[in-house]
Amino acid sequence: GQAGGPTGVTTTAAPAAMVAAASMAAAAAAALHPAARAARRRAEASGRWSCATLPSAEALRGWPGAEAGFEDIGRPTSRVQELDSWATRTRAARDQGRRADLLLAESLQEAHSLQEELQFGREGLQRLRSEAEQAARERMRWEGQLEASLSCIRKLEARHSARRRVASGRGVALPGAVHPERELEELTLQRDRLLREKMALERIEQEQEKEVRALARALRLSPAAFAPSSTGPTSTRGLGAAIDILSQDIQDTEQEAEAVRLELAALGLDEVDWRSTHMALLDELTEFRAGNAGAAARIAGLEGEAAESPATGGIFATEAAKVRGEEAAAREESVALQHECSEGAKALRVQQVARAEAARALRELELSLAAARRKASAAESERRAKAAELETRLGALRGEVEAQCALRAEGQVRRATREAEAAELEARGARLMESLEAEAEVVEKLEAALAAATGGVEDTGYQLFTERGEERRLGAVLAVGEQREDLLRRELAEERCRAQEASRVAADLLDRRRSACPEAMDGARGSARIAFLQEEEQAARGERSRRLAHELLGQRLEAVHGQVAKAESAHARSLMELQEERCEQHWLWDYPARDGVLRPPSLW
Repeated sequence: GQAGGPTGVTTTAAPAAMVAAASMAAAAAAALHPAARAARRRAEASGRWSCATLPSAEALRGWPGAEAGFEDIGRPTSRVQELDSWATRTRAARDQGRRADLLLAESLQEAHSLQEELQFGREGLQRLRSEAEQAARERMRWEGQLEASLSCIRKLEARHSARRRVASGRGVALPGAVHPERELEELTLQRDRLLREKMALERIEQEQEKEVRALARALRLSPAAFAPSSTGPTSTRGLGAAIDILSQDIQDTEQEAEAVRLELAALGLDEVDWRSTHMALLDELTEFRAGNAGAAARIAGLEGEAAESPATGGIFATEAAKVRGEEAAAREESVALQHECSEGAKALRVQQVARAEAARALRELELSLAAARRKASAAESERRAKAAELETRLGALRGEVEAQCALRAEGQVRRATREAEAAELEARGARLMESLEAEAEVVEKLEAALAAATGGVEDTGYQLFTERGEERRLGAVLAVGEQREDLLRRELAEERCRAQEASRVAADLLDRRRSACPEAMDGARGSARIAFLQEEEQAARGERSRRLAHELLGQRLEAVHGQVAKAESAHARSLMELQEERCEQHWLWDYPARDGVLRPPSLW
C-alpha cells in the first residue's frame, strides 16, 4: 500500500518523462555534433541562436555518429519502460495473492461451517437416540400394562368358567353366573382404563412426531421421511430416515472436504507461482540496479564532456540534473518495490500459516466425519434390529387379527338380527310417539276451545275450571307415561348394549384362549357355547322386556284414549250447556222489551 504511491506516480509520468528524455537526447546530440556547433557559432554571431534553431531528432539521425548517441540516451527510457512493466507485473502478482487469500478465507469459512453443521447433526442424532430410547421405555411400560390386563382377563375367565362348571354340575344357577353385572363392570372399567392409556400413548406419539419434524426442519431434512406408514412406529421410522439423510449429509461433507483439499493444493501451486514471480522480480531488480549503475557512469562521462566544453556546460548540467532526478525517482521506486517484495513475503508467510490452520481444521473435520460415520453405522444396525423385531410382532398381530375376524363373522350375523329387531322396536316407539304427539295436539286444541268458552257465567266457569284440572291431570298422566316409555326405551337400549358387550367380551376371551392355549380348544368351544347361551338368554330377556314395554305402552295408550274420549264428551256437554245458557240469557234480555218494561221516556 505504501509502495503503490511512487510506482503509480512513475507510471503516470512515464510518457512525459520519455518525451523530455527524448528531447534532451536530441539536444545533446545536436550540441555534440561538429556541424551543429558550427551552425550554433554562426547563429550566435548573427544574434539569432535559440533552442528552437536546433535540428529535430529525425534530422539528427541522418548525421554521422548520431545513432550511437541516441542508443546511449535511449537506454534510460527503456529502463523506465521495464520499470513500468515490472510494476504492472508486481501489481498483478499482488492482486493474485489477494485473490488467493480470499479463496483461502472462503475455504476456511466453509470448513468452519461444515464443522458446525456436523456438530449440529451429531447433537440431532443424539437427541433422536434419546427419543428412541424413551419411546422404547414407553413401549415396554405399555406392554407391561397390557400383560397385566391380559392376566386379569384370564383370571376373570377362569372364575367365570369355574362358576359355570359348578352351576352345570349341581343343577342350580349361582347368583354370580346369572347376573354377571360385577364382572361386566370390572371389564368396562378395565376397557375404559385401556382406552385412556391408548389415548395417552397416541398423544405422546404425536408429541414425539412433532419434535422429530422440528428437528428435521432444523437439519433441513425431507418431510417425506417422517410421513406416517403402516410398517412401524413413527419414532423408529423418523430415526431411520434421519440416519439415512445424516449419512447423505456426511457423504456431501466428505465431498466438500475433498474439494477443500483440492483448493488447498491449488493454493499451494499458487504459492509456488508466487515464489517464482518473487524471484523473477528480484532478478529484474538486480538487473535494474546494474543498468542504473551503467547510466550513472554514462552521466559521469557526460559531465566530464560538459566540463571540457564550457559553452554547452549549462545545458548538460540541466540535463544531468534531470537525469539525476529520474535516477532518484527510479531509486525510490526500487525501494518501493523492495517494500512490496517484503510485504509479499509477509503475505506468503501468512498464507502458509493459514494453510497450516486449514490443514489442521481439515484433519479435525476428517476425524469428526469418521466418528459420525461410526455412529451412523451403529444407529443403522440398531434401526435394522428394531425393524426386524417390529416385523415379527406385526406378523403375530396379523395372525391374531385374522383369527378375530374369523370368530367375529358369526357374531356379526347375530348382531344384524338383533339390530333389525331393535330397529323395529324403535320404529314402533316412534309411531307411539307420533300418536302421543297427535293426542297432545288434540289436547291443546281442547284447551284452546275451553279457554274460549271461559266467558260464561260462574257455573260454566267452575265447570270449565274443573275440566281444566282434569285435563292437567290427564297431561300429567301422559307425561308420566312418556317418562315410563323413555325409561323402558333406555332399559331396552342398555340391555342391547349389555348383550353386545357380553358377546364381544366372550369373543375376545375365546380368541385369547385360543391364541394362548392351542391345546385347550375343547374348553374354548365350551366357553363359546356358554357365551352363545348367555347371548341367547340376554336376547330372550330383551325380547321379554320389549313385549312387556309394548303391552304396557298399549295399555297406557288405551287408557289415554279413554281419558281423551271422556274429556271430549265432557267438553261437548259443556259446550251444549254454554249454548243453552246463552240462549237463556238472550231470552231474558229480550223478554222485558217484549213486555214493554223498557219504554221510551215520553211514554211513561
